[in-house]
Parts: sequence; C-alpha cells; structure tokens
Amino acid sequence: MRAQSVARWEQGTSTPLARYRRPLAESLELTLPQLEALIESGETPSGLNGHALPPWMDHYTSLEQGAAILRTFEPIAVPGLLQTEAYAMAVMAATHLPVDGQAIADRVRVRMARQAVLDRRPEPLELICVVDESVLHRITGSRSVMADQLGHLTAMASRPTIRLQIVSRDSSVLHSAAFGSFRLFTSSGATEPFMACTEDLTGFNYLDRRHAIEAHAELFDHLTSVALSPGDSVELIGTTALAYR
Repeated sequence: MRAQSVARWEQGTSTPLARYRRPLAESLELTLPQLEALIESGETPSGLNGHALPPWMDHYTSLEQGAAILRTFEPIAVPGLLQTEAYAMAVMAATHLPVDGQAIADRVRVRMARQAVLDRRPEPLELICVVDESVLHRITGSRSVMADQLGHLTAMASRPTIRLQIVSRDSSVLHSAAFGSFRLFTSSGATEPFMACTEDLTGFNYLDRRHAIEAHAELFDHLTSVALSPGDSVELIGTTALAYR
C-alpha cells in the first residue's frame, strides 16, 4: 500500500480498491466484513481503546499496531512504547507551543494505550530500539521521573520480544543519523520492512519507495552494529538510574 493512497483514504477522497482491503483490514486488526462496513458507512477508525486520535496519527497507529516487527532509532527521548506515564507527561509538556493540561493528559492516555501492542496475543510486537546515550542523561520531568523511567527500561529490556541498544556518547555514528528519529515496519511473515517513517514538527512522514526503505534499513543495521550490546546497554542504563536516586 502506497503512503499517497493511504492519505487519500484518510482524507475521504477515495476508497481502497478490493486488492488492498484485506491487508488494510489486517493492519487495522479488523475483519474484512468490519472494514467493508466502515467503508460503506463512510466512517473510519479514529481511536485506540476508546481514546480519540489526531487525524495525522491514525495511519501511524494502524502501522504500529499491525506490524510484527518495529525498529526504531531515538536520539532525543525514550521510545514512546517504552515510556512511563510520568515521563510521557513530561515529554509532551516540554513543547514550545501552549498546550493545556487536559490535552496533554489525553495524549498520554493514548500513548499508554498504544503500549498494549507489546502484550498482544498471540504474537506481541517485536520491538528493536537503538537509543542515543544522551537520552539517559537528559533530565525529563525530574530526577525521580528519570530513575523510574530507566528502571522501567531495564525491566522491559528483559523481555524476549524487546531488544534495546544504546549508542555510546563516545561514538561519532550519530552524525550519520543527524536528521533525527526514524522507524521501520515489518509485517508478519516478512523479513524486510515495508515502510519507513520519519517525524518532524508537523507529524509523520511515510516513506514507501524501496530505495528509501532500504537506505533507512541499512542505516539502522549500522547503528545496531556500533551500539553497545543489549547486555552492556542494560548495564549502562542501570548504572545511570542509580545516579538519579
């Protein structure tokens, strides 16, 4: 499915062709009859576990919730699926734009609801994260919030479906990913990602051209090869957490 086509479906300017409806239903975790009913009614799924989603996030959330493997590189903050509620609240409050407390609380509830994909049955999302070491030292919220967040990271990294690696601050590899965070989505039964995604001030940018996907996949493999091992990464996280207590 091309990102341009999905955008037109979300905007209501076209509907999915028959050949796209089954994979679309699977990515949205709907049955084909349920999707057909939504298309006929003119409605679209617009929430997660009862929480309203901003329109620009609908597509991202469907990709995240429907993927079998998600690879993510984060140079600024802890990956959203691994954030504690207090940390997420602090991240969303640290914006240059005026946002009222209720709006932040609503966004945090959506983020917490999205994390259920890590406990999905029968197959939880496989999450592979590469995070810059500066994230561990950037006090977000308070020292107590950071201590709890890093403790949560250590616990989550012990799961067999989650791999977390830290890029040491002594490494210069971050220059190759200076454009910022990105994600790669892989569907069930596949070995190669079908979509890459970057993020900027206005939201997510979806990259479905093969050369763009391959370029980001190659960069992610490079980042994992130079990052600390999962074991050494957890040890570093634990040591840093102790410094906050």
